[in-house]
Amino acid sequence: MNLEVSTVKVAAEPKLKALAVEDDETMLDWLSNCLREMGYDVVTATDGMEALNLCGEHVFDLVLCDIRMPKLSGLSFLKNARNRNPKSVRRVIFISSLADGAMKREVADAAGAALLSKPVTFAQLVEAVRVLPR
Repeated sequence: MNLEVSTVKVAAEPKLKALAVEDDETMLDWLSNCLREMGYDVVTATDGMEALNLCGEHVFDLVLCDIRMPKLSGLSFLKNARNRNPKSVRRVIFISSLADGAMKREVADAAGAALLSKPVTFAQLVEAVRVLPR
């Protein structure tokens, strides 16, 4: 009896890609670790301009983004990214320590975006991602 073992290559399901944008390195590391823990392939940026440039190279299923950053705010980043390529950024969660009523309205006007107030827990982040429309 001749038993041959076939080597069939099965394509692995691609990981979802996430972008973490934060000018505070400690917070950026924490956000990146949280995203990896949730199963995302993570790309990072330290300001809105760097994030915008990355959107020219990648399509992100999820973006976690600070609002107040040097060079380009989170809201301006989102507007510019979607103007350049509407498919580059699918879902966005903004994170800010200054989440006032006006900011909440601006975020609500940005389709597919949510807002979390700092400090953020891992459980809050997971829940925000879970309920954000795909």
